[in-house]
Amino acid sequence: MWSSLVLYIQEFLAEVAYYAGRLMLLLFPLVMLGLGALNFFRPEDRYQWVPNALLAGPFVFIALMLLWMAIVTANGGKSLTSVFHRGRSIALEEQMREDRKRRGEKKPDPVRAVGDTIPDWKIVKKAEAALAVMKFLDKEDPQFDVRRLPKRVEATIIVMRKSFEEEKLMGLRKNLTPAFFKATKKRLDELRERGERQIYGDLDVRKITVLHVESPENDGPARVTALVSVKSRDYVRLKKTKKVIRGEENEWVVVREIWVFQWDGERWRADDILSPEIIDDILARPHIIPADRFEDFRSQHPPSIYSQVTNAG
Repeated sequence: MWSSLVLYIQEFLAEVAYYAGRLMLLLFPLVMLGLGALNFFRPEDRYQWVPNALLAGPFVFIALMLLWMAIVTANGGKSLTSVFHRGRSIALEEQMREDRKRRGEKKPDPVRAVGDTIPDWKIVKKAEAALAVMKFLDKEDPQFDVRRLPKRVEATIIVMRKSFEEEKLMGLRKNLTPAFFKATKKRLDELRERGERQIYGDLDVRKITVLHVESPENDGPARVTALVSVKSRDYVRLKKTKKVIRGEENEWVVVREIWVFQWDGERWRADDILSPEIIDDILARPHIIPADRFEDFRSQHPPSIYSQVTNAG
């Protein structure tokens, strides 16, 4: 703490010197002009020191400027203002650390990203085409509403993870397809048998990007595939002892997953969670719309969009 206080004082003095140098640059011409006027109009028997001051003034100014330049050079040629703020930030950070320790508070938990980052340039064209398809289908199929569908995806993700953490199967059943519910229940049963509990804590669904849309006629249900980024806790602990056996209790984890949703005639249900490793396979799939609406879609969109869409025929 004392070292940071000394640094703060040093940088404060450097800041004072910096602004003093700027003030000197502004005042020197005015002072010399004033002395010159005084010397011109003064009586011969008064202000005898003025001529000497006019002669010495430039030398004093140059000496002070050299001193000021030396201070700048001593700080690595950096702006004294930036050095001052850097020193002040270090001091304040040290003070905040001391305050947190005194109050018993801990440093904010770190955030760890899981998996490779998928750059926007890689998915932007596919996402634009997916948005165009949803807007087009929404005219006759309101389940593709571009505002409500992402909200439904977000709500399902939150409900699923909260229900899984709290071991409430009813919350899972109505939000998952039967096959996915069966697989999820099996995973939950395995945790129960081992006396373990999956913890997610507070959930933050950061981003949802729909990448693939399927709206076949009679070949099966409508489906959407979305790339999702979720921030949460992600660890497993024993129910009896509360001991963490997998993951880290004091960190946040940001995961990227590919969620597949299926329309059952009444609501969108999660059907699967895929690894981002298959992103290239997802991007290679064309969007699917009913055959009797394909030409209408094609006439309303540029080649960059309709080239990524095919019909269900």
